[in-house]
Amino acid sequence: MSHTTPAPDPATAAPSPYLSHADDRVWELRYWNPDETTGSVLYRDPLAALHRLACLIRPRWDRIVGTRPFGDVIPATPPTEDLAATNSYFVAQPNSREGYWLVLRLLDRLPQSLRDLPVDETRVPDPGPEFALGNVGGDWICVCGNDPSTDGFETCAPDGREVSPYADGPWDGLHYLCARCGRILIQPSGRVIGRTETRG
Repeated sequence: MSHTTPAPDPATAAPSPYLSHADDRVWELRYWNPDETTGSVLYRDPLAALHRLACLIRPRWDRIVGTRPFGDVIPATPPTEDLAATNSYFVAQPNSREGYWLVLRLLDRLPQSLRDLPVDETRVPDPGPEFALGNVGGDWICVCGNDPSTDGFETCAPDGREVSPYADGPWDGLHYLCARCGRILIQPSGRVIGRTETRG
């Protein structure tokens, strides 16, 4: 039997491996939409890149309000948390021409096209509650670094019990269980709402 424990206390939680920063690495952010294309920007801190992305998409929030399959759970105004805002926005429109890249690069292996770009050294505070990262297309990267191509995710109930993925079955279409660490994620925000003790 699996048991659920509360999400980690942000004050004591370790930095997220998939959103860490290091002196020999930078994060490339590129955002595009049907109206304009922006060039790549390099960031030392990936949370600063996501903050910039959230600032770009918040004025466009009305594009996703009421969209399916998350129309009933997407708030009318964008969340204050940057990851919740970006996850909800892009997960709600996975087939849109709008999207972004957030790619970790080694400084000594940057493509020629990026070598002359300045690196934004801005650091932002820890985001507080844990969030998985929702990629364009709806794939998730868990706080532990797991993604669909490694250990993957299971459909689950809000308490972490694995359930059938069929639309007419017990799954509500919103909750996923990380098959590596046992964190329970809720779509479309990607927020971690708990963790099972049978994994991790």
